[in-house]
Amino acid sequence: MEDVVKSEDFLERLGIGGIHVSMSTVSPDTGRKLSELHARHGSVYVEAPIFVRPEAATARQLWTPTAGPKEAKERVRPLLEAMGAKGIFDFGEEAGSAVLVKLTVTS
Repeated sequence: MEDVVKSEDFLERLGIGGIHVSMSTVSPDTGRKLSELHARHGSVYVEAPIFVRPEAATARQLWTPTAGPKEAKERVRPLLEAMGAKGIFDFGEEAGSAVLVKLTVTS
């Protein structure tokens, strides 16, 4: 994911105030690095990794821990709900927190 975010024009096209919602399972360190990189470019990084079995995802029963700036999480909540988030759990503003929860619960 770092390569994609660092690729040519990614952050410029996202723009100031743009939000990158990461639903991937990356390391907490990667999440923190990406958050810092976005902040330097005026955009925001929000973690929202899902953890459910494939059949639950198909049934739109997603469980989603989130981490990132409060205002950004509020902006993306309708998107997560439209994708089928049954439970959205806020783990604060520090990048790495939501992914840490997912890694802890699924290991």
